[in-house]
Amino acid sequence: MKKLWFGFVSFVFLGLSISQGQAQQLPVLDFYYSITCPHCHSEKEWFPLLKGVFPELKINEYEVSQSKENQEKAIKALEQLGQEFQGVP
Repeated sequence: MKKLWFGFVSFVFLGLSISQGQAQQLPVLDFYYSITCPHCHSEKEWFPLLKGVFPELKINEYEVSQSKENQEKAIKALEQLGQEFQGVP
C-alpha cells in the first residue's frame, strides 16, 4: 500500500512539475479517508515526512465515511482520472 500511495503522490508531483510553462502552483495532496480505516491512519503517519521533503505541500483531508459531500468529491476526482470510487483504500 505504501508503494501505491507514494506512486500516487509521485504522480501528483510529476504532474505539477510538467506544467512549468504555467504559473507556479503549490503542490496539493487531496487525501480521502475513513475514520474507521486502519490503513488510512497508517498512511497519515507519512504526512510529516512529506511536509519535510515538500514544505509548501498543502494536504487537504476529506473524510468519506460520514460525509456525502466528501464522497462526491472523491468520486469526481477519480472520474477525472478515469477511475471508479470503490472505497478506501
